[in-house]
Amino acid sequence: MDDDAGLYQKHRRILQTDILMKKELREIKPEAIKDNPFLAIGQEWMLITAGDKLKFNMMTASWGGWGVLWHRPICFCVVRPGRYTYEFMEKAKYFTLSYFDKKYKKALEFCGTKSGRDVDKVKATGLTPVEGAKGRVYFKEAKLVIMLKKIYFQQIDPKHFIDPKINENYPKKDFHRMYVGEVVKCLARCALVVFTVLSLNTFAFSQDNTTKGSMPGADQAAIEQSIRKDPGLMESIKGLAQDPQVLEVLSDPQIKDALMRQDIEYLKNNEKFLKFMENPTIKKITESATALAANKTKE
Repeated sequence: MDDDAGLYQKHRRILQTDILMKKELREIKPEAIKDNPFLAIGQEWMLITAGDKLKFNMMTASWGGWGVLWHRPICFCVVRPGRYTYEFMEKAKYFTLSYFDKKYKKALEFCGTKSGRDVDKVKATGLTPVEGAKGRVYFKEAKLVIMLKKIYFQQIDPKHFIDPKINENYPKKDFHRMYVGEVVKCLARCALVVFTVLSLNTFAFSQDNTTKGSMPGADQAAIEQSIRKDPGLMESIKGLAQDPQVLEVLSDPQIKDALMRQDIEYLKNNEKFLKFMENPTIKKITESATALAANKTKE
């Protein structure tokens, strides 16, 4: 019987570790996006999607940008009037930009060379559409999703080309329409362990605050809120500030870098980090985090 109980606890810990280490789309703030826009847009490409799940279209784009405009976090993209997506962008109040790992490059090539008027791009590529709030459609397989509220548009006017060579991009004179969207939500493929450990910095456990608030978002906020609701856990957490093992891990530059880079393989094979995760108080925090994740999956 004892062996069965021990085996159950072992499998429970393995399952919990898998949940903590698994990368899933989780909400972050725009400032926490780690991708390089020159690579993400110009070389890896993105899918522009507008419409709702009943009727939408996506197209591949490699022109656009991220930044700050009118004191707001924004993205802009450009769509030619002849594209099927243009019809959806004109009608939509919201649109999304989805970014993918290299293994989805062929799917993006397809979406950039075929028209949604002629083919079912979802069926052809195998991508899985997900409908967020207010009908915003993105894709389950994405590594990064930026959801946007359309706040400005402008037709590209060749009269304003200072460099005449730009005209070479428009042999058919089909000048793009530019759309500027205000960022309303960002999802990035992150591991729950990152939010769990970074939550410790929110409560000032680390001797330096270089990671404090580095990747804030709804998931991390939920973890922090659940911690605050448990007086006993809060008391235990205070003791962590005096624990040299905890301080050593939270101040280790390689572990912090691995957390921020989502290098799960490094964390799984780092003995110091694994011992840190076995700390009784850390276990309570991770159990709280995994329970929150499980409840969120059921919703």
